[in-house]
Amino acid sequence: MLLIYLFHKLVFGIATRVYFKKIVAVGGDQKPESATIYVSNHVGSFMDPIIVGTARRPFVFFLVRADVFNRFTTPIFTAFNMLPIYRQRDGVENLEKNQQVFQRTNKLLANNKNILIFGEGFTSDQIQRRLHPLKKGAARIGFSALQACAWSKTIYLEGIGLNYTDFNSRGSEVLLLSGQRICLNDYREDFEQNPSKTISVVTKLLENDIRGLLPHVQDATKCDLHENIMIFARKGLAFDAQNSRDSLPLRWDYAKHLAEWMNSASHEESLKLSELQEDFEQYQQKLKDLGISEKEQYALEKDRMSYRNVLKLAFLFPFAFLGLLHFGFIHFFVKRWVEKAFKRKVFWGSTKLAVGLYALMLLNIPLTLLVGCFLPHDLSYKWVILGLYYLSIGFFAFAYLKIYDFVTQRIRRAELRKINRDEIKKDYLRIQEKMLRIIPNFNYDH
Repeated sequence: MLLIYLFHKLVFGIATRVYFKKIVAVGGDQKPESATIYVSNHVGSFMDPIIVGTARRPFVFFLVRADVFNRFTTPIFTAFNMLPIYRQRDGVENLEKNQQVFQRTNKLLANNKNILIFGEGFTSDQIQRRLHPLKKGAARIGFSALQACAWSKTIYLEGIGLNYTDFNSRGSEVLLLSGQRICLNDYREDFEQNPSKTISVVTKLLENDIRGLLPHVQDATKCDLHENIMIFARKGLAFDAQNSRDSLPLRWDYAKHLAEWMNSASHEESLKLSELQEDFEQYQQKLKDLGISEKEQYALEKDRMSYRNVLKLAFLFPFAFLGLLHFGFIHFFVKRWVEKAFKRKVFWGSTKLAVGLYALMLLNIPLTLLVGCFLPHDLSYKWVILGLYYLSIGFFAFAYLKIYDFVTQRIRRAELRKINRDEIKKDYLRIQEKMLRIIPNFNYDH
């Protein structure tokens, strides 16, 4: 089981660094095993365990919603260190099954293993830069393990703030921030006097800590407004805010301070922000009517390539033909199947990544052997050469995707230049001028 886990930690670690432009993990305990329950926000569905499990050194056992386990998936998920957890929505009669899960987690923590749980218990259909109230499961699991070992083990809770620019778009970025470790043993006396209250207190403490690791927008109805301001500022964490030259942590800081100002805005400021959101919605509707996205509109205005990018594409171009051979067919059919099979877009990016990766590894084994048929039979180190070729297929796929994106974007931009965008440009400038008057210290990258 450990070898299977380590293999997938390696290959998914490589795959995510191809999918995402940048992954930055800051802070946190880096011991592979430390009897820690990691609790993360849950913003990107299946992508979340992939990122948290591969971007950080600790080995983890994942607590996963029980409804994805069935006769076929159970042996696979078990091999990947996944354990089912039953929720209220799964039916009261199933909650008793959690006791069996708790017995397993008790043993894992007693043996110094780590557990990862997504404390919100659900994922929204689109990015919401806020933390929903945490469930109490993580604290219950921790105290259950302490009781099982008669408090002889030191067990911790540690929050993780998972910040994507966009989990469904290749070339986006991820920032993982780790919170303060909470030693559950410090609450022994309180727990023995009042278990329910202590679990609530610890959960609230953890919730406040994780909230500080996110640009938390208190009012859920203002999440879109927060995103739109970042897009127009060309700063922060919005995926469409592409022009900022700041580092990812600095852009997170911008997003956080913006959210804090919005949370504390006065009544008059809130009214102005509501008017601003109406402007955003009208502007976005005009873009929709023209069949163009904000990212595309901005790219048309700033359409220039650096010499560095030109040289990079020129280098990748020959390898892209091999990538087309080994991955083009897979890329086309996986994309088409996922977008038809999954109604909720929140599952698209992670499913494409996982299915595409397995298809790439498995389907290219016979293709690599076929390539070997064209090599001389008496060639020395023939199998070594084929092995290196097989390992290079991931790079070929990367080159193919880069060239594919470049070509499709150029074709798309050529089509969009035929559209009259004068009114859109005027609206864009008008909204930015309005933002300068409303938002303190607002500035934007040109």
